[in-house]
Amino acid sequence: MHTCRFTALEDLCEDGDDWHVWPLTVGDQLVRVGVMICYDREHPESARVLMLKGADLVIVPNACGIDERRLIQLRTRAYENVVYIGMANHSTPHNGQSVITNYWGDILAQAGEGDETISADLDLEALRDERTHTIWGNNFRRPWKYGLIAKS
Repeated sequence: MHTCRFTALEDLCEDGDDWHVWPLTVGDQLVRVGVMICYDREHPESARVLMLKGADLVIVPNACGIDERRLIQLRTRAYENVVYIGMANHSTPHNGQSVITNYWGDILAQAGEGDETISADLDLEALRDERTHTIWGNNFRRPWKYGLIAKS
């Protein structure tokens, strides 16, 4: 969605104009998958819109160095929106550290700095149950109180 403008290369790209969530059937389970790029991670509204559109899992293709602060951002996006997060990062020239978090922000799997494949089991039933009663996510939001965010 957000195309950053750090180098001239980004000037060749256009920003997106909407957030999308796609239904994906895995075995007998329906998973609703949203996507945000690495720069979208910097903005809490990105993951929030995907959650509001029903995402269970947010995929984050990444192309930058990962440090503890960026991992905290991903874990926070998972926690505050009650979604799983799967981030895949380049190993070279960046430093890998691809990660999968649960909806509590706990790291379920994390790669090292080299080429590596990671996986994790996602408990969609537990996720959807958590969404019915947790104070995070959508249950107790009061969007009419956030007008300034929408206007700015």
